[in-house]
Parts: sequence; C-alpha cells; structure tokens
Amino acid sequence: MSAGESLDHMSQVIVIASSDIQRCSAAEWDVFRKMVAHGMLYEVVEWIDQGKPTLRPENKHTSAFETALLAPNLSMTQVLWERAWQERREAVGALGILAWHRTSDVVMRYLLENGCPVDHVSGSDLCMFHDLEMVKIGMNRGISLLEPDGWATAFVRVGSRPLIRLYLEQKDNLPELRKDAVRALCQCIAESRLRATALLRWAGVDPLGKAPRYYGMDDPDEEWNSFPAINLANAEKAGELLKLLKPKPTTEQWFELLIATVRGKGEVVEEILALRMDPDAVFLENGEQSSALLRDLLFSMCWRWSWLPSRDERIAKFCIRLLELGVQLMWEDKDKASGLRREIYRSSNRTHIFKVLSVAVERGGEDTRIALAELVRVPKMRELVIKEAPMILTHLATPQASSQKSADSGMSPSVTKGIPIARPTHAKQSTSGRRAVGYRGGRVLTRKEIYSDVWAAATMHVAKGYGISGSMLARICTQLKIPRPPRGYWARPTNARKGMKPPLPPWKGEQEATWAINPANVKAQKRNRT
Repeated sequence: MSAGESLDHMSQVIVIASSDIQRCSAAEWDVFRKMVAHGMLYEVVEWIDQGKPTLRPENKHTSAFETALLAPNLSMTQVLWERAWQERREAVGALGILAWHRTSDVVMRYLLENGCPVDHVSGSDLCMFHDLEMVKIGMNRGISLLEPDGWATAFVRVGSRPLIRLYLEQKDNLPELRKDAVRALCQCIAESRLRATALLRWAGVDPLGKAPRYYGMDDPDEEWNSFPAINLANAEKAGELLKLLKPKPTTEQWFELLIATVRGKGEVVEEILALRMDPDAVFLENGEQSSALLRDLLFSMCWRWSWLPSRDERIAKFCIRLLELGVQLMWEDKDKASGLRREIYRSSNRTHIFKVLSVAVERGGEDTRIALAELVRVPKMRELVIKEAPMILTHLATPQASSQKSADSGMSPSVTKGIPIARPTHAKQSTSGRRAVGYRGGRVLTRKEIYSDVWAAATMHVAKGYGISGSMLARICTQLKIPRPPRGYWARPTNARKGMKPPLPPWKGEQEATWAINPANVKAQKRNRT
C-alpha cells in the first residue's frame, strides 16, 4: 500500500463515534478483546469478515487497538488498522502510547508510514528509538527535531551514536539544530554526562563558543554572552570533563572560567590555572581583570552558600594568593564599595572576609589602601571593622602622600585609572588639612580648625563631615571653649552677620588642646598633644 493510499484509508477507518457505526455489546466486546489480547489473528480476521462490530462499547475504556500496540503484535496491529473501525481518540493516541512505552520500533514505523496521526508524538520521542530512517519519516510527516522536546532532549538523556550521526546529517539543513547542540553540551557538562559530552565534542561543538548564560532558557542570540565550558564550575566530574573538552581559552575566557570554578565546587582550580604556562605572570600582566576577579570573589564570600561548607575558606585562600602576588583591590566607582558594605552587613559569617581585608591592607599597594579607606569611610562599617579586625584601621591611619593631598582638596582619592571620585560636602575644608594619627582610626582636630569650620558652615554640615552628630560637636566646642554661631545666624543675610563672630579665646594651658574623634564608636574624647 502506497503512502497516498494509506492516507485515504486512514480517513475511512478513523471515525468519530456516532450512531451510524454499530458498537459491540458487552458480551461481544469481551470475546473480541480476548481474541486480540491472545493474538488469535485468524479468528479476528474471520470476525471482521462476518461484519461484526469492532468499536468498543461507550462504557468501556480499554481499547483493543491499544492492546495490540502494547503486546506488541505487528500482524494484529496491521489487521486492526487496515480492516477494523477505530475511534479517532484511539488512533490519535497510538503513536503517543508507543513512544511512551517504546515497545516496538517496527510497529511505530509501520504506523508512521501508514498515516497514523502524529498529534501526540515529538521529535524527542522519535529520537529515543535510535532509528534514523524512522526519524526521517517522522520529519516528512511534520515532526520537528528542534527544541523544545526535540533532538537535544533525547541526546542529553541517552547520548547515542545514531543521534550524533543524525545531528551531523541535519545540522546544515537545520541551522537552529546547532544552537540546540550548544545547549545540549552545556547541560551535559553541568550534569557530568561524559559519553554525551565526548560525542558532542567529536561532532565539532565548541566548548568555548557562544552559549547562553543559563542553558535551560531560550535566550535570544544577542544574550549569548557565555560559553559551555563555564558549567565545569559545579560539575560532579569536572576533572574528567576537562580532559574530554581540552579547552584552549582566551585570557578573558580563562578569567571567567577561573572565577566560576573558584566560586563553585573548586575541584579543578589548579587544572584551570595550569591552562596557562605561568598563571602568576598572567595575573600581573592583566591588572584590571585580576582586580575584578579579586573584587568579585569578595562579593562571593558574602553570599554564604550552606551547601558548600569549605567554599569561603577556599575563596579566601585564593584571594590571599592574589594579594601576595601584588594584585590591587580597586573599585570601579563608589557604588561598588557601597555594594560590598551592604553585602558584609548581611553576611552571617565575616571571619574570612575580614581575613582577606586584613591581608589586603598589609600587603596591598597604594590603590588597595585607597579602596579600603573608601570601604571603611562609613561609621557603621568602621564599628564593624573595630569589632572584627581593628588592625585594618591601624594600618590605614598611617599618613600617605596621596591621602593627604586628596583630603586637602576635599575629594575622595581615585580608585581606578587615577580619576578622583568627588564626595559632596557642605563644610568648608580647612587649608591645614586633617592629620591622621598612629592609633586606632583616630583623627585629631585642633581648636583653630574646629573654630574655622563652625563659622564657615552650619553646625550640622560640619558635624556630618567629621562623622559625628551635631550635639556631639556642640559639646566639643563647649569643652574646648570654642565660640559657636548663635541661633539664627545662618538665616541672616551675609551683611547682617558682620561683627557677630567673636575671636577665639586663648587656651589656658601649656599646650594647645586638640580633640580626637574615634571612628570606632563615634565618640569624641579629649586628648592633649604630646
């Protein structure tokens, strides 16, 4: 029977149950179904030749045709399909039943060739039979090999050679199949499917080519900003997969692969480093990328993934290794420093974070010290530093030329590329500059500096620049005998303020009094200069 004759016959034998077609009685149905179940082919042919009904009663749910499919009995299936009446529901679900149970590829192929509806069968179902000829017949019937539920889904599950041959045959005809192969490689690496990974690599799928960040999502082409090998980070058999893939990444890909591996299970960190002849030299030659790597790892330590207990310790050791090599910690802008502060506040275990920051302030260069100074600029963060690692403030308190220069100019020092980041201020900065002292995070202010500042701007703005409250600044002025502007002074016009500023009274003592502001608890304590 030709394909055209099969389709014509299909329209004759598949009917929707109606009153025009006689159905079996309960007794007839029991006899007919038992003959089908026991494979009594000649008895079934004789039953049909006598004109007896073959449609099941309406109160019965078991189909004789389905029974023949699941047997599987090809001869019985041919007889029922070509000579007996079938309900459309039975015929439409036939291929879906075979695909689900995968009882016989011969029966499946026969029904495909003879016009059985393909409503309930997908490309993945056909591929699971590993019969390329049957898959091509299904493609001619309109079944798609593309995702979702296409060739890639079946290949990830079984990873067979016939399916990789099918890919090699059809990848030029179906360009989208190449993208499905890339997604399949991503999933095979993530799930440690060694056989499937090796076959895809043999078929030419590039582990360093463009790939979606998340292989389970249908991202547009412009959002394919990753590569399949990045999934090695959390693979169970990362070492064996790395040997199969044999990647040769670019420097940028090497950094991405490294940070993902350190963040993940960390089983192949040394193997990833070994992809470069001298990884230490690569870190030093690519300062900005190394700094970004260090910065991202600091953020990662704050996430605290409970399912990887040794993760924070591994990341901390790697960060210390980078710092000892001379990698600098720098911020792209102030928002990065603020973001890390917020992550540190939310972190439940800060031991490893402050361990890295302590090494950074001891081993790091000028850029690292500037970045850490920006990090601890906020009083809340300074309190936390004093609690966890007070030596950070001790090292930052050492006078530095660039810090002195930036303080005099009223600007925060540069964190990248020598571009200063302005910090808004309402108080007029003293021309003499702030002098840092050698004890824990202290800042010493003289009476003349405080007197000059409180008469140059409103008290609340001056206090904010010092990092203390307005009431605390008022108490400081009282104890140091510093006159302050009266209430309503700043509401007056400029001309009306003339003559209201009293001179600074002399200090009764051998030495000029100073005031030390302790950033740890934001309390001011009187201190004499020695």
